[in-house]
Amino acid sequence: MKTIFTIFLTFCIAASLPAQFGPPQLISLSSDTPGGRQYIRTADVDGDGWLDILVASDFNNVIRYFHNRGNFSFDGPALLSASWKDLKAMEVADLNNDGRPDVVSLDVREKKLYWHRNTAGTFPEQEMIVDSLETVFSRILCQDFNGDSNIDIVLLNHGNAIIMLNDGLGNFSEPQNILPPEDETELYDNVVGDFNNDGFIDLALASGGFTIYLNDGAGKFTKSTGGGIEISFLLESADYNNDGLDDILMVASKLVPYQNSPSGFSVVGSFSPNNEHYQTIFSSDLDNDGDLDVISEDDQTNAFFWYENVDGGNSWIRHTISIGFEIPTTIYGVRAADLDGDGDNDLIRTSLNGDVAIYENQLVLSIGNIEKPNFKLFPNPASEFLTIDGNSNRQFSVAMYDLLGNPIFINKKIETNSQIDISSIESGNYIVKIIEGSRTEVRKLIIVH
Repeated sequence: MKTIFTIFLTFCIAASLPAQFGPPQLISLSSDTPGGRQYIRTADVDGDGWLDILVASDFNNVIRYFHNRGNFSFDGPALLSASWKDLKAMEVADLNNDGRPDVVSLDVREKKLYWHRNTAGTFPEQEMIVDSLETVFSRILCQDFNGDSNIDIVLLNHGNAIIMLNDGLGNFSEPQNILPPEDETELYDNVVGDFNNDGFIDLALASGGFTIYLNDGAGKFTKSTGGGIEISFLLESADYNNDGLDDILMVASKLVPYQNSPSGFSVVGSFSPNNEHYQTIFSSDLDNDGDLDVISEDDQTNAFFWYENVDGGNSWIRHTISIGFEIPTTIYGVRAADLDGDGDNDLIRTSLNGDVAIYENQLVLSIGNIEKPNFKLFPNPASEFLTIDGNSNRQFSVAMYDLLGNPIFINKKIETNSQIDISSIESGNYIVKIIEGSRTEVRKLIIVH
């Protein structure tokens, strides 16, 4: 049975403050997995309420699993029982609807896609999904693309994108091309987003700029709009201005923000300072202000930094994160997640020598103005409905995020003692932000069905 995480933190943020990160803590040395590009994911693998860390390495072709013991400490690494010739991508998703996150991996030399069934917090099997792939440059996109509540998979395959539909047990259909023949081209990256605010998961594909393909809700995609003219090697998608439309960050010669609107994409704001050497970009709310920020690295100078989202994505301020110790090789791979369950997102980074370090977000500890909370949130844990009781009769806004910083809903306007229907939200730990005027309060919420 899932252990209920019962640490409750109640705090109030009186002003928007930059995140403060503690010194790095090494959870894996370079001798554990020497060399290679690293791919980081987080998930509650064993159902104990703490986010664990998985790191794939493409040099010696292993996936390491670090069990989160709580209190910002980890076991490991344990290696997944599998073999690859050229491991180039990894993703985590529940493919067989058993409530446990499984692992999906891509071997580009063998041209095979695998999944690794999570069995009570271990991964004893490597099962093949497809073995007929062509030249693949792709992250693995795991989403419900056809609205049947099963996790499907999209990959880039040669000059096209392919979709494989899941029957809910981890059995997948034969790959189907998404792009018509006239749209086939050299593709470099792929991300998901809801680009027209219809509730369906769409695609953005990187080539000469980026192109949007809209999902009709049944897993059929139609070419829409896009932006940029330079060759784009890296994309990130999120709603940076909280208007309900996912925006695009595109890496070409520099990082360029494309804001989405009903009339299309346009460049709004800029990153300061900017550089040409991004290997990873990842979106997460690092300062608990309700806006998604961006973390990245510079593989030429071994710099690790985060960009603060200011004024709804109209400007971005770069903050450098202290490495804290000498690293012999290039930083490669960054991620953010709430590793200690305190309501703010911590950082994870790897380097080409294989070490893994974590940085505690000390935002909560850096806030000196802690005031008596104005809102009560109950019941907690909750299952069907959530009630928020305020000290005034004014309307306020509520947002909910998972522990990775992904929005469940935002800008929901409610009155005091109004009920919010949470019956369709999966069991787990969430962050609730309550905004009244210039005041923001943050709560931890547990949902149990």
